[in-house]
Amino acid sequence: MSDEKILLTADEAISLLPAGEYVHNYKNPAAGMFVGIDFEREDAEKHIREAVQREIGGPGCKSMKHGLVVWKTDRDLSFFETDMAKLEAMEAARIAQSTLVPSQDQQMTKGR
Repeated sequence: MSDEKILLTADEAISLLPAGEYVHNYKNPAAGMFVGIDFEREDAEKHIREAVQREIGGPGCKSMKHGLVVWKTDRDLSFFETDMAKLEAMEAARIAQSTLVPSQDQQMTKGR
């Protein structure tokens, strides 16, 4: 995968949540602290809709099956449990549709 973020709409993000009445979430409120909670599905969806940004997380998040990163503010983020099959399919589709160009550094070294 590229270094580019895969940003999501609220509906796309919600579609990645696993089935069920509750959705697990991890938050890192301070260095060295990791807190997990269960959101009622309705509250999870509200939190996602009100976020300033939603994205597919990196390998660490995905290895814990919490691949949805939700930014409440630019300094307040959390990681929602995801249906990994749906997340991987959406990520693959986005990468396949991508029209990203190499970074300026990659373009400069290509001619050497």
